[in-house]
Amino acid sequence: MIRTVLPALAAMGLAAWVAFTQDDESPLDRSLPGPLRQALEDHCVLCHAGEESAGDLDLSEFPGTIRPARQLAITGRLIQRVRALEMPPPDLAVLEPDERIALVAHLDDFALALARTLETAPPRVTMRRLSRTEYRNTVRDLFGIECRAVDRFPADDLGYGFDNIGDALSTSLLHLEKYVAAADEIGRQTIPDEVSTEPTTLHLEAEQMSLSLDRDSELDGAVNLFTRGYVRDEVFLPRGGKYRIRVHAGADQAGDELATLDVRVGEHSVATVPIDASRRARKTYDIETELAAGAHRVQLSFINDYYEPENPNPAARDRNLHLDWLEIVGPLDGPVTTFGEDWILGLDPESGKTFNRAEPIVDELLRRVWRRPASRDEKRRSQRIVLEVEKEGGTFRQGVRRALESALVSPNFLFRIEPAERGTTLSAYPMATRLSYFLWASSPDEQLLDRAKAGKLTQPGELVAEAKRLLADPRARSLATNFAAQWLELRNLGEVQPDPGRFPSFDASLRESLQRETEIFFEAVLRERRPAHELVSANYTFLNERLAQHYGIAGVSGEEFRRVEISDPRRGGLLAHGSIHTVTSNPTRTSVVKRGKWILTNLLDASPPSPPPGNGSFVDEQAATVAASLREQLEQHRARAECASCHVRMDALGFALENYDPIGQWRDADAGGEIDTSSELPNGIPLGGVEDLKTHLAGNPDLLVAIAKKLFVYAIGRDVGVLDDIQIRRMIGRHSTDATLEDIIMGIVQLDAFRRQALD
Repeated sequence: MIRTVLPALAAMGLAAWVAFTQDDESPLDRSLPGPLRQALEDHCVLCHAGEESAGDLDLSEFPGTIRPARQLAITGRLIQRVRALEMPPPDLAVLEPDERIALVAHLDDFALALARTLETAPPRVTMRRLSRTEYRNTVRDLFGIECRAVDRFPADDLGYGFDNIGDALSTSLLHLEKYVAAADEIGRQTIPDEVSTEPTTLHLEAEQMSLSLDRDSELDGAVNLFTRGYVRDEVFLPRGGKYRIRVHAGADQAGDELATLDVRVGEHSVATVPIDASRRARKTYDIETELAAGAHRVQLSFINDYYEPENPNPAARDRNLHLDWLEIVGPLDGPVTTFGEDWILGLDPESGKTFNRAEPIVDELLRRVWRRPASRDEKRRSQRIVLEVEKEGGTFRQGVRRALESALVSPNFLFRIEPAERGTTLSAYPMATRLSYFLWASSPDEQLLDRAKAGKLTQPGELVAEAKRLLADPRARSLATNFAAQWLELRNLGEVQPDPGRFPSFDASLRESLQRETEIFFEAVLRERRPAHELVSANYTFLNERLAQHYGIAGVSGEEFRRVEISDPRRGGLLAHGSIHTVTSNPTRTSVVKRGKWILTNLLDASPPSPPPGNGSFVDEQAATVAASLREQLEQHRARAECASCHVRMDALGFALENYDPIGQWRDADAGGEIDTSSELPNGIPLGGVEDLKTHLAGNPDLLVAIAKKLFVYAIGRDVGVLDDIQIRRMIGRHSTDATLEDIIMGIVQLDAFRRQALD
């Protein structure tokens, strides 16, 4: 009955709810809505009423004379603690699932009624500077070039786990210095002094490329691959065509075949080259191939290692490959112009006075670079830049390049500026920018800017239609490589170093394969419109030979990742990914606490609070050498009242993953004997291991809420507020349990918080 009456009560407004108050003997304020007042009386006043109220929360004074904004904050805190199963404490009271749902619903409706009395628009988002990833992607999409100066930008600070949060993104003098250098590099690559009729050459020293193994710098300054290793790098080609790949290499020969080099572009091998040169007399090997425009990963691999230490001839015992440099020359079949040069100088009328001649160029240049139309004064300033360069003896091309560089160091490019009048929808161009950086981590394309110009993006239906178009574009892969990589903490893989003495098989190749498995898996769930719960319940994953061997899965060969159906319930889904196990472990052993906290934070929207003073670390976990002793230590830890409320749930979740070692390999036992993964959640649900944990999470609506909240923060650039929380959970509630990632993304795009913004 209560559940059916609540929506009507909410519609009547907060004042009308007073009529439903009851129980004159209650210590609670009679101004509270009746159903909520009764629920708090039943479950909360035992600890939270009177002079000795726990947690500095006295509900007998709520709402009282507390201002509405503060009431809303308190209500949000109550919702969070009740949903996280932290309140009421399990040792004091048992709250049945339907009672917990009803209590949260009462609090939700009270919060929404409060919000109506406040009549506020979603809070303003702090102006966001482009992150390094966003800067790189934007330059690539605007001009068709790869800006290597971005690698020298200062690292971006994180806010709420992401690098695109305005409150965390500082801007220093060092940033400004690097932005000027990057603008110069972009200008010279995009609009060189003359159109070149000769193919360009991209030269990469092998020792500057990423490596699968450590190199020995003593051997002639080359990268020396002693096992089946590789070097690789990302390159960007201005246009498609025929290219020449040149490799300067040599080898130490042994066995009955020459050392062999495999040259791969992306996932495909373009040539297998026997290396007949010696290490000290290296040669250049040329391969010609057709390549498409855009970003490519080029990899040089040593694929036929040979080692026979007992051979009587010392010179024939070991086959090694030595790589000096890589060059990519091309395109070989025409003049070299970048995409940026084509569209910028393609607007040149090629006649008239310089100032007037520059007008159509700077008009479109500023519109695309600044993601909005420029004002008349802004355009005239850029036209004058072109004119001044010509007066100084430069060419028209050089003047346009200077105008481009000026636009790139402007705050209008470096920052995402989102103006809106108080309580109104975002303007069309800021809406386009917010949408494109959410789904592409890059600037709006021509069609999106055109839709903004036509005023279409302020209409919810048009906004959703454009969101679906952007999501279908290959650039939406950034949701896997940028959003998911940060949400799931995959970027920490680069900083984690398992003990090489205990885990000698962990190297750079495995590290990269672990991350790519998770990113490709996330992208597949997104693009194939699979239910979002398959992120934990899937019976498939994506493996190459290296990773399949690591997991003990047969039948996978080669470096290319492919979909692999999994019948073993120990594999499949994020909880079985070695990337997750590695970032949540210590160098020498697993961490039940880290893994439990990772699940609570990233998959259940129940991030535990900071530990009480003096309880910020658990030294004995580091000292425990086997799972059994760790379990004993954690039981002692949970015996402390100040730790139990969080660790009861956190440890139970972490123990379910104890069969995975610190690099994701399965183990049934360790030095202490058979591993016990059994545990029990605070609500009495038993967990026997990873299978039970998958089932628990896949059927838990909090999983979808957690995903939605992470996407919300990434999309909008601020934390989730009380009203956002309620709206997100109600948006998830409107979907079935088979809601897809696309469903969640479209729901976020339609939230008030995405489309509207207060002035202050």
